[in-house]
Amino acid sequence: MKNKKTTFYKKFLGSLIKQGKKVVAKRILERSLTKVSKKTKYSIHTILRVISSKLTSWIEIKKVKLRRNVYNVPYPLTSRRQQFLKIKWILDEVKKDNKKLKTSEKLSAQMIDLLINKKSKILLRKKYIQRDAIANQSNIHYRW
Repeated sequence: MKNKKTTFYKKFLGSLIKQGKKVVAKRILERSLTKVSKKTKYSIHTILRVISSKLTSWIEIKKVKLRRNVYNVPYPLTSRRQQFLKIKWILDEVKKDNKKLKTSEKLSAQMIDLLINKKSKILLRKKYIQRDAIANQSNIHYRW
C-alpha cells in the first residue's frame, strides 16, 4: 500500500480519523487489512476492490412529504454518494458490535464477513434497500 492508494482507501481512512489522529486511523485500517489478507490470501488491493464492488448500490430511498402523506421515493446515487454509503455501512456495523475488541479486529471481522459469508448484515442492508426501491418504484414521479 505504499505507492498505489485507491480513492476508496483514502476515503475510508478519512472517515476513520477522529480528533485529527490520522496515524491512529491508518494503523487501525492497515492492521485490519493485513489480518484479512492473511486469512483470505487476497492482496490488499483485491480486498478493497471486492468490498467496493459488493457494496455498490445504485439507488437509495428518501422520504418525501407531500401534503399530509410521506412517500418513500427511490433516488439514483452519484458515485460520491455511493462511496460514502459503502464506508458508512461498514463503520455502522463496526459501531454496533458490542464485543470488547479493538476497532481493527471488529473492522477485519466485518471485512471477512463481506468477503466470505453470503449473509453479511451489510449485504442484507443493501438487499433491503433494493427491495424497498422496487416496491416503491411507483412513487418515482414524486422526485423533483
